[in-house]
Amino acid sequence: MLASALLAYRLGQNWDIPYSDFHFMWVAGDMWHAGLSPYTDEFSRRIAEFEAIRISEAWYYPPSWFPIATLIAQTDASTATRLWRVITIILLLAASALNVASFRFLAGNSAILAPSSPIRSMLLSLPFLTLFMLHFGLVGLSQSAEKNIQLAQSSALIYFGVSLLVYSLSRAKLITGAIGLALIILKPQLGVAMALVLLFSALGRKIVFFAALISIAMATPAFLIASPFEVTADLLHNLSVYGDQVFNTAIVSTGLRNAVWTLGGSDAGMTFYQLAALCFILIAALALYIQFRAPPQPLDLVMLAIVSTLFIASLHYYSFVSFGALVLYCLSLRTASALICGGAFLMIARAGNLPNPPTMHGHDVMAFGGNLYMTIAAGMILFVLMWNFWRRPTPVTATPENSRPSRFSDPGNSQHTEF
Repeated sequence: MLASALLAYRLGQNWDIPYSDFHFMWVAGDMWHAGLSPYTDEFSRRIAEFEAIRISEAWYYPPSWFPIATLIAQTDASTATRLWRVITIILLLAASALNVASFRFLAGNSAILAPSSPIRSMLLSLPFLTLFMLHFGLVGLSQSAEKNIQLAQSSALIYFGVSLLVYSLSRAKLITGAIGLALIILKPQLGVAMALVLLFSALGRKIVFFAALISIAMATPAFLIASPFEVTADLLHNLSVYGDQVFNTAIVSTGLRNAVWTLGGSDAGMTFYQLAALCFILIAALALYIQFRAPPQPLDLVMLAIVSTLFIASLHYYSFVSFGALVLYCLSLRTASALICGGAFLMIARAGNLPNPPTMHGHDVMAFGGNLYMTIAAGMILFVLMWNFWRRPTPVTATPENSRPSRFSDPGNSQHTEF
């Protein structure tokens, strides 16, 4: 209830603020609706018409945004922004419902979770609504969720996609998993990492294939306005300057890029850390393949991809709202590991209440000391997961590729993949 009240307060507080980060989506949708490509310089000119924007910006997102952006641009920018803020709260609620719905089936689809751990057993004893309220309370009270409302950001949609994918993997559902991945691909920094780890399993490869088809279908109208070659070339050009924008520099980013800068190191750039995250995820997945002498569980790899991207890649603190998909999974680890992760989640949720590091004093370009603390917390969770992976794995009683658990008990019944 407190989380709902806080988000409702943030919604009311920002109700009459017409433009924020959402204007990028609205302008892109408006241009597509008018038969223009948002990947051109015309996008920068139209963005400049918004009083709050005083710097040159470009459209950095994949063409699969077309149906969402054009739909939301059917009304004026102010109304659309208010509508998107309401949709954001709905997405946060739906994501919590999906995570709670998948909780009972996580242990049967993981090589490292502890089915009999005291914390997991306690959470399993709670009614669905109680656990839902606790989960949404943690996510809804987080500053990353607040910022998604305030800035009318799209990260809540990505978090919903992550939660839908996790739910689908826990229940061996192909089509909903593909829809979830297609939504995650709207944010390539995380989408590419997810697709990479899913290639290690048969179900995952099917999900990637169908997600690719969905993404192509979503992008097709954009390719009718500008050819795929033009769109690709213009998008790559825009991405090449993305990390140089004032709102994408190291001081306002999360991940190792921000940590290195805060501790006095030089900035290697956004691309470097994104590639570093992908390399780490790939090496870790291959190492787990060797460790288990079999393909790792796709659910485990997805969780590894989420936390590795949050820790290494250069994102923003509102992107950390996806930590909600990790919570119940990590609390199902062995007791000590679960407690460490629980502390890290609390740090992520309210990192902005901690003092800014001394190196940030005097900086006025959206300096947010919470970025460093969120990165440290993500690093703690990643370390805990890697430690559990390299310990003796818990025997797996069911896999998402050949089983669907019973409705009211821990998984164990062998069935086929659902569509």
